[in-house]
Amino acid sequence: KYDKESVLDVLLKALYEHIKNKAIYAQIRLTTDVSDVFHRLYHLNGFLYEAHLNIFHYLNKTIEDQWNAIHSGRRKNIRRAIANGLVFKEIACAEELNISCNLLYSTYRRIKLPLAHNSLFYTAHEHLQKKEMLKVFVACYNDQIIATRMVLLYNGTVYDWYAGADDNHLDKYPNDFMVWKTIEWATNNGFARFDFGGAGKPGVPYGVREFKLKFGGDVVEQGRIIRILHKPLYWFGKTIISFLKKKQ
Repeated sequence: KYDKESVLDVLLKALYEHIKNKAIYAQIRLTTDVSDVFHRLYHLNGFLYEAHLNIFHYLNKTIEDQWNAIHSGRRKNIRRAIANGLVFKEIACAEELNISCNLLYSTYRRIKLPLAHNSLFYTAHEHLQKKEMLKVFVACYNDQIIATRMVLLYNGTVYDWYAGADDNHLDKYPNDFMVWKTIEWATNNGFARFDFGGAGKPGVPYGVREFKLKFGGDVVEQGRIIRILHKPLYWFGKTIISFLKKKQ
């Protein structure tokens, strides 16, 4: 019989052996507070803690209260999206999944950020969708998909995973619309929390955090655990991404 600390130690060692010659770095994104014992095990296995913020929406409020917690400007944009005829729905076929993935790639290309290989999304949909652990939502305009949001579902929490939108339809406010409709869906389906994902580092300005906070929610620091496996490539990659983002 193993205790949690022993299991974690075995998993971390196995992870390292599996990826040491295949990856540049390994990162664990924490979803709960971690005990000092776990932090010690991470450190002994070569992982370092990085402070990182997150935003939680607790869904034990009425839809009306959650709507009123949204910044007035965002509420206005959502009303505009609805007036433009945007329709929120879950994808229904492989073709719609393909369109969603293409929207992710065009969005990440526009904001100059790397994106996981598309096999991640197809495999996740194949294995997690039937277990009710993944939803792929889209916004449609005149029967055309113009935005998507992929969320993971586990233990009462909806995790915001990936999102993208058609550059040619941003004037219809699909991003504001999709955030609100996802929160509304999560509330109506009995989930306890919407995890809005990363909000940057404490004390460092971050535009994404400002966008997310316009929808209400609580800022928390859960942090990330990282082990750099190939330092030259890691720092080279960070430098290139930083340079590309500054050119936007």
